[in-house]
Amino acid sequence: MDNRGEFMIIPREDKIDPSKNSLAWQRCEQVQQTLSEIFPVRCKYDKCNPGDVVGAEVIRRLIDTPETRIGSSPEGSAKEQLEREASKAMIENSPIALVSIYGTPRHLDHPELNKAQLSDFAAVMMAQAALDRVYSVHDQGAFFHLVDENLTALWLDIAQHPDGKAGIEKFQGVYKGYLNDRLRMIKVLEEHGLINTGRTKIELLSETDIYGDIWKKIGSPRRNPEEDFITKCEISRPIFLNYLTISGDIFKNKYDPDDSLWQSSTENPELWDECQKEIMGTQEYKDLKISGWQGLIPPEMRTYYLNKFRQILGQPNLSAMIKHYCFM
Repeated sequence: MDNRGEFMIIPREDKIDPSKNSLAWQRCEQVQQTLSEIFPVRCKYDKCNPGDVVGAEVIRRLIDTPETRIGSSPEGSAKEQLEREASKAMIENSPIALVSIYGTPRHLDHPELNKAQLSDFAAVMMAQAALDRVYSVHDQGAFFHLVDENLTALWLDIAQHPDGKAGIEKFQGVYKGYLNDRLRMIKVLEEHGLINTGRTKIELLSETDIYGDIWKKIGSPRRNPEEDFITKCEISRPIFLNYLTISGDIFKNKYDPDDSLWQSSTENPELWDECQKEIMGTQEYKDLKISGWQGLIPPEMRTYYLNKFRQILGQPNLSAMIKHYCFM
C-alpha cells in the first residue's frame, strides 16, 4: 500500500520474461483495480441502538450471505449455541470473541511460497468485514483470534520427517518466516485504517504463543512447546486409534461397510442417535474422554476426512490409512 492507503500491485520483474513485461504490468493494474473495488467491504447494515436487538440479530449479521462466507450457514443446535453466546456477551456488555484456525506453511521445499499472499490479505479483510457487521449491532464490538496450528502441523506432518531433527528445524524456520510476514501484513493494514477500526480487533497467534500464555497463567515451569506437545500427542495416539477402530466398526454395522453410502447425522438423526449410544458405551470412548476429548465424530466428518486421506495417500484401504497416521 502507498502512503495514501491505496493498493499498489508491483510485479517482480526479475521473475518475468522481458518480452511479457508490459503484459505483467497490465495484469497487475487489473488486480489493483479489482482490490480497490472490493476492499474494504462496506457494512450494509445500519447501526442499532443498545437494547433494541438480541443475540439472534448479531448472528444473522455475522453469518450474512453466501457472498461473504464460504460454506453453508450453521443451522439447528450449532446456530442456537452461537445465538446464546452472542446474547451472553450483550448481557455482560462485553466484546464477542471469535476464533478460527489459520493455515500453516504451504510448501516446505519452496520457502518462497510461504509469504503473505493475496489469499491471506483477502482472508483478513473478510474477517474485518465480519467484525464490522457485529459492531453495527453490538457496541462492544468483537475480537477475531486467528490461531496458527503450527504445533499440530509439526506433529501431523513434520514429526515423522525422514530427515529427522533437521526436517523439524527446517519447518520451524519456514514457519517463523511465514508467521512474521503475515504479522507484518496485519500491522500495515491496521496502520492504514483498513482493519482493527472501532471496537474490533484481529489478532494472529500461534499455538506456541497460546502454550506460553497458559504456562504463565498457571505458574508452571516453562517447557519447550514443541517437545511437550508432541509428547502429549504420542500418549494420545493409541487411545485415539482404539476409538477410531471401534467406532468405525459400529458405523460399518449400523450404516454400511462402504463409507461412501453413510448418511449424515442430519439426514438420519435416529440412526446417528443409535450410533452415539453404542459408541459412548464402549471402553475405548470412555478412555478417550478421560484423556480430555469432548464429543463424537459424526459420519459426515469421518467420510470427509477418509476421502481427504485417500486423495493424499492414494490408498483406498481404511485400515492402511489409520495405521499410516497412527503408527507412522
